Amino acid sequence: MSEHKALLSSSKLFWAVATTIIASSNQVIAAAALPDDLTGLSLDALMDISVTTVSKKAERLSEAAAAVYVLTAEDIRQSGARNIPDALRLVPGVQVSQVDAHTWAVSARGFNSTVSDKLEVLMDGRSLYTPLFSGVYWDAQNTLLEDIDRIEVVRGPGGALWGANAVNGVINIITKPAAETQGSYVEMGGGTERRFVGMRFGGQLGTTGHFRAYAMGYDRDNQALAENSDPALRSSLGSRDQARDSADMAKIGFRSDWAPSEVNAFTVQGDYYDGSDLDNLNVGGTTMPVETTFSGWNMLGRWNRKLSSGGNFSLQIYLDQSQRDTPLSLDEQRETWDIDFSHSFANDFLSLRHNIVWGGNIRRSDDETVGTTVGFIPPDRSLEATGIFLQDTIGFHKDSLKLTVGTKLEKNDFTGTEVQPSARLAWIIDEDRTLWGSISRAVRIPNRFDAELGLGGFPLGNPNLKAEEVVAYEMGYRWRVRENLSIDSALFYNDYDNLRSLEKPPTPPFFAFANKQQGVSQGVEVSAQWLVKSNWNLKAGYSYLNINLDKDADSTDDGTIPPAEGLDPEHQFFLVSNWEINSSLAFNSVIRYVDDLPNALGNSQKVPAYTELDLRLAWQPYQDLELSLVGRNLIEDSHREANSWTASEIERGVYAQINWHY
Repeated sequence: MSEHKALLSSSKLFWAVATTIIASSNQVIAAAALPDDLTGLSLDALMDISVTTVSKKAERLSEAAAAVYVLTAEDIRQSGARNIPDALRLVPGVQVSQVDAHTWAVSARGFNSTVSDKLEVLMDGRSLYTPLFSGVYWDAQNTLLEDIDRIEVVRGPGGALWGANAVNGVINIITKPAAETQGSYVEMGGGTERRFVGMRFGGQLGTTGHFRAYAMGYDRDNQALAENSDPALRSSLGSRDQARDSADMAKIGFRSDWAPSEVNAFTVQGDYYDGSDLDNLNVGGTTMPVETTFSGWNMLGRWNRKLSSGGNFSLQIYLDQSQRDTPLSLDEQRETWDIDFSHSFANDFLSLRHNIVWGGNIRRSDDETVGTTVGFIPPDRSLEATGIFLQDTIGFHKDSLKLTVGTKLEKNDFTGTEVQPSARLAWIIDEDRTLWGSISRAVRIPNRFDAELGLGGFPLGNPNLKAEEVVAYEMGYRWRVRENLSIDSALFYNDYDNLRSLEKPPTPPFFAFANKQQGVSQGVEVSAQWLVKSNWNLKAGYSYLNINLDKDADSTDDGTIPPAEGLDPEHQFFLVSNWEINSSLAFNSVIRYVDDLPNALGNSQKVPAYTELDLRLAWQPYQDLELSLVGRNLIEDSHREANSWTASEIERGVYAQINWHY
């Protein structure tokens, strides 16, 4: 508990410093005003958005041969979201479940859980997934949302460029250049379930550079305990009002960009965070509260150079250190460094235009673990992965037809060398219509959880596991029906093999991982945007997902762990309305429907369907000042979202917020 007191003290110090800075700041820099157009981008601007995640080079969103969706800075602000997972709820084909006050399960096209392992997540080119379980600690990924430029979400395999783990999709969180965040900014707010504060200051570095520094913090209250949660947990708590899952975190960071010449540009950025989560741990039939503490820092450097040939060269290096301690369970310390480079250029060959990008990366991750109830064998491990990729986009018929072929070769410590090829074809019918299709292969390599997990001294992991693999078939159609109406649709069929199963050997440890599961997933994703009036737009999204898995005839997996069919909703729908009532008043609403989660662990574990309504009323009395009132989950007192023994019910929340640029 001494660590908890220390953390509380640090949190109090953070709030005190924040208040002091806000109160004493009297330096006025050139103002960075809130956007005048509260309805966001026009359809023309949206079609012309440049995305980089699909091809590792800039291309128009409307011409990309992939199921890609972009959340703009305005989308995030208008939604009232206070963290990245909440913002991702507005992407068709992405599954987001909030497990409790601090834990999220995020995936694309299925297999959703808190240890989702088939989704690559990046922030400014830095991979956020951990080799411990190939997932993301979302509670440690909070950042100042005001500094996010956009979030590019690619549903479908991205292994040909991004390597292992990009099996079902890639999420690329891209922050604003420092030049776009000049002056001072303060946000603060609070309400029934959360309190938060953030601030940022940006200035110039000589004549060619800019910088920003930020600080933020939050704390969240306990949610309600689900009625159908673990009986031992319900008995120990005695009340549904307190699920014992509160959380808090403080974070600081910086970014600097400078361009000493027209051909060279440099970026250096970094963050430090410190936080804690309250959880419930069942030990020997007794449930007790435990406090997980986590902290870490990262540093990234990037060099971009424009080449005389018209190409571009990029070199990026980053170091990431983290520590996570859960009493009576597992302590982990990790250090990861990564070197990544890419080179893009164009060339004419055989009367065709070729746009080529190639590159490679080296990644090393060292960890030290100490396990109480669970552990790893061996406890300490160094993992390395190296890869090289090549991709060529070939233009036919004056670039109205574009064929993109590429592959990545990646060597890892568990399965050796993996090959992940991809072929994409885009037919740009005219400026309003694009038809595309793709076929690709991607793999998920085993992680420490798969290969080296131990329980009570017995090994559960299997060092001989094969890589999980998928062959994905996709097609899509983008159509600007009218100047004020656009539709984007995608169909997919994924064929999986060597999926992880939990087998039961006849002798201890009685459970062991194997590759005795396979199957298919298929679905459709549709999004639309309608500019009803110049001051009112509507956005809608629908996704259908069906997963059907089978086990080998000799498999002894009886579904002790939740099968993948029970983790994802079959249907999801959202409708977003952004209405600029007048020049200073805006009203935003989001309604979402999420289908029920099938029976995964018995009748007590079925998660009912739910409909959620979020509302936001924003007032700008001055150009640089915005006051907003946000209500989330307004239809029900609470609802459950995750298929987990320890899941909480997510409660209704109301909070007020102030955003001030000066």
